[in-house]
Amino acid sequence: MTLEAATSTMAVTFVGHATVLLEVDGRRVLTDPLLRLHVGPLIRRSPVPPASVHADLAAVVVSHAHIDHLDVPSLRLVDKTTPVLAPQATQKLLRRIGFADVTEMEPGQSRDIGGGVWSRPPPPSTARAGTRSRRRATLWASSCAAA
Repeated sequence: MTLEAATSTMAVTFVGHATVLLEVDGRRVLTDPLLRLHVGPLIRRSPVPPASVHADLAAVVVSHAHIDHLDVPSLRLVDKTTPVLAPQATQKLLRRIGFADVTEMEPGQSRDIGGGVWSRPPPPSTARAGTRSRRRATLWASSCAAA
């Protein structure tokens, strides 16, 4: 471990469902924004997150294209200059919402987000072998961050 890594500051805030605010050395990344009281059958049992949760973000990460992870009304609350890292086949929708900087992350791809790196590793071994369809790539993704 380098001295720089040892002195990094990090905070992880559970916002609800799959929404997590990651803060590393001042960079804020919001995952799967679900910032309203309900979507489909899901009902939030806590207050709606304050606007500070989705302010001053280095990036938004969408893990997959289910309605509770790619929630259009919640994404409309986010500053449209925020880069969005999302699975394949979602760029058209995200641009329609107003985001200009959309990266469709393919397995094995990484992207710099203001000095940090966000990566989408290859699918886990539990995925069915040989299934690399565009639909599957859109629905399932994992990610990792490095300062």
